[in-house]
Amino acid sequence: MNFRTEFDDYPVCKMPVMPAGFTDTSWKNDVCPSFTHEAARLVLWVDYPDPANREVQGGSRFILCTMKDGGASGDVVATAEHWTDMEDEIGHRLRKF
Repeated sequence: MNFRTEFDDYPVCKMPVMPAGFTDTSWKNDVCPSFTHEAARLVLWVDYPDPANREVQGGSRFILCTMKDGGASGDVVATAEHWTDMEDEIGHRLRKF
């Protein structure tokens, strides 16, 4: 499974390249693709680029959460509309790790 098979309507060209250590854990019953960094215990949700296609109107495109046991998302630790902002946040968190 990956975001391309689970979200066949997601524009592939709009998906950023994930930082090292993140694996695609997307599942079709979720609202958008997700990527998990097991070692750092992080889950990154990547919502649709077009805000009109997002389940949560007014929500951010990128949402970074802690990971609970079993791989489920925990607390939201960062949100961003632009990838460069989220990439900076991820880099900051991975440097601590």
